Amino acid sequence: MNHTVTGVYQWSPTGENDGKAEPAKDVLKIAMIHREGPGSGMGIGFVHGFGLDGETQIASSVAHETHNLLVVGSDEEQMAQAANEVVAMGGGIVVRSHGETVYRFPLTVGGMMSPLPMEEVGRALIDLRDILHEKGCPLPDPLWTFGFLSFTSILRLRITISGIYDVQGGEVLYNAKV
Repeated sequence: MNHTVTGVYQWSPTGENDGKAEPAKDVLKIAMIHREGPGSGMGIGFVHGFGLDGETQIASSVAHETHNLLVVGSDEEQMAQAANEVVAMGGGIVVRSHGETVYRFPLTVGGMMSPLPMEEVGRALIDLRDILHEKGCPLPDPLWTFGFLSFTSILRLRITISGIYDVQGGEVLYNAKV
């Protein structure tokens, strides 16, 4: 199964959950923030199938095609904390859970690469995968799937700085208010 191709999941935020993630239904908030900062563009939507518990957020400067900052989680304040940590270290990957940083890996070369030896990078990425699996993510390679959620050359729905984009239809379907 290709975990980079997305589909449509019918879900409508209503009532007290309007605009909020529902981790019990595996509906998390996703945000793409322009690498120059939110003033240059920020798309916000929802993602299904990531499986993270309601206390875990991930932020990464590895977002294929755009290389903007990508964040997924259910707690907007903790998502912002994770995103700010990525920015503060000059790029990389941060996982926060229960209000604490549980994983941090700097990618200081353009926000996409590490100057560390390949063996160390490999171990760090295995650690990341294991942590995300412990936090409920069922995907075989969560970072791979996560990084491609922004790649608008792959079907179907993607996150862009304009919001949730339908690749087939060529239009933005949803962008939550900040």
